[in-house]
Amino acid sequence: MDGDYFMHLLLRDIRFNVPIENRISRFQYYDLLILDDVDYAVKNMSMTQKLVKKVINKIISNNRTKVILISQKRARKVKKLKFDSDKCSYLRLKVPSADFKRSLIKEWFKKEDINIPREKTEEAISNFDNLFQLKGFFNKIKFSRKFKINRKAKVL
Repeated sequence: MDGDYFMHLLLRDIRFNVPIENRISRFQYYDLLILDDVDYAVKNMSMTQKLVKKVINKIISNNRTKVILISQKRARKVKKLKFDSDKCSYLRLKVPSADFKRSLIKEWFKKEDINIPREKTEEAISNFDNLFQLKGFFNKIKFSRKFKINRKAKVL
């Protein structure tokens, strides 16, 4: 689950006076809860980090549900989200290097026999932080290329 969406659910429950235990019990149905980009969802919000930690501690108190917090920042950047439990871990995913993204783009486009201008490659490298965005960029170009080819074939 995206960290922003997790926060949205918590804040919505608070806003509408829904007991937080309802949300906690829903999450406790799962064996594993993964919160992606949690660092962005609670960045520079000390009180919010405390609330999230409190909720996560209650979720993992069932001794069944485990929580993984995924971030691009070091754990010290979200100090209030440090856990002493083996039921909750903080996983830092580093942003791929420009060279790595460049090599992936070249490999993907070569495999599909698609030429892309160098400036577009460099633009994609600088604009997309993660590999999902980069793959989406590739798939969009691949789809539009196939769509144009199919349209031309039908017209002829």
